[in-house]
Amino acid sequence: MSDPMTVVRGKGEYNHSKLAIRAGLKLLAACALACVLAGSGCGGGGAPLPAPPTLTTITVTPDSCVLDVGETQVFVATGYDQYDDEIDILPVWTVEGGIGNFVAAPAATTSIRHFSANISGQGKVQAMQGAVVGEASVTVVTPGTRVLTTITMEPASATLQVGATQDITASGFDQHGDPIDFDAVWSVEGDIGSVAPAMAPAAVTSTYRFTATAVGSGSVRATDGDVFGQTDIQVTEATAGLTNLFFLHHSTGNGMIVQGSMRAHIAAYNADNATSYTFWDHGYNGEGLRNPAGVWTNTSYSIPDDNTDPDGLHALWTTNNSARTSIMANHEVIAFKSCFPASAIGDNATLEQYKTWYREMRNYFDAHPERLFVVMSTPPLHQLSTDTTEADNARAFADWLKSAEYLAGHTNVICFDLFDALAQADDGSPTRNMLRYEYEMSHGDGDSHPNALANQTVGPVFADFLIDAAQSYSP
Repeated sequence: MSDPMTVVRGKGEYNHSKLAIRAGLKLLAACALACVLAGSGCGGGGAPLPAPPTLTTITVTPDSCVLDVGETQVFVATGYDQYDDEIDILPVWTVEGGIGNFVAAPAATTSIRHFSANISGQGKVQAMQGAVVGEASVTVVTPGTRVLTTITMEPASATLQVGATQDITASGFDQHGDPIDFDAVWSVEGDIGSVAPAMAPAAVTSTYRFTATAVGSGSVRATDGDVFGQTDIQVTEATAGLTNLFFLHHSTGNGMIVQGSMRAHIAAYNADNATSYTFWDHGYNGEGLRNPAGVWTNTSYSIPDDNTDPDGLHALWTTNNSARTSIMANHEVIAFKSCFPASAIGDNATLEQYKTWYREMRNYFDAHPERLFVVMSTPPLHQLSTDTTEADNARAFADWLKSAEYLAGHTNVICFDLFDALAQADDGSPTRNMLRYEYEMSHGDGDSHPNALANQTVGPVFADFLIDAAQSYSP
């Protein structure tokens, strides 16, 4: 659920081992000095005084850039000693590649220099003091030329079980931060799996599918020249069955969760059966994600247009978007629903459009057998907010969603018929297929939100359905 990783041309990796060594040296030096000041031998013979600070590293910031001919760039050199502390330096600056020169320098040697780009090409700006050198890569282009400088990866990281897959999207940007076409070479670092195209790449993005094959840590990289983006991957042992349950909802779903005590029901099941099912849910984007403890995480998956009507769910599942990426990366059993306004199906054309959208969503589900998808029929409307045509069509849609016509041959797609759980029977009465009278929030207005009795009745049933589905499905 973190922001996409950004990797910039020429950016080095931080050397944690070196940092640890420097920290150890500083600790030893401090101990030795304390012993000397105290007149103690520190266990015999005394310890040497700490070595005086010595320049060991120079960094140049920025460490890479792309400039138009005629542009200038300020570079800053910073020195560090063997203890990783900053140290004053007076470096000598040079330019390699004949791409420009330094201007407006306040002194012959200084830690800050202004570079002027004069000739197209690639080169380096270097700051040197003694044998210690820091450098930055510089590309100079004619004005108007666009150069790939950054590749971002989404998601930035993922944890998968052996056998699971993860779609990863790479996006390229030029020196001005604008999208740019690029031709990446994809690779896996760490011998943890493989990558292959997930779909035809668009103009400025490409999506590959990673398949986890071995336990371990590694990464997936998209590289074009010396620019790369990286997604960190952790692969764990495959477990029997799925345990991470997720519910995407608006309003009506929240009532089922809270008044229906779904989390308490799942916790009780875990205690009685030594299982470890976790239940996450996501409401409106303004509410975002709620964790298994029932606490809002202040993280939103940013559902496209905050829309969970059938057209919104269609956009969520059939297009590349960050919400789909996050849901797929973080959850295993994925349930989702529209709210009751979607039950206002006034004609057959609307009903057929719903079916078309759900068939196209199913195409995406078929490509991800490592996940179990729970489609949910729409809640019924209050008798004062609908008519028999809309109600009958809503029943027809619910019946179709759970039918063999939709589900047969698609083992990782199942249906929870929320409509039938809340609606009057299809008995030919004037209120058939509408919200049950005993489940109405009020009998005097058309509020279609189910009441507490409805939520207390249906919530535990839905929780059991998710658990049973997770237990019975084997990816």
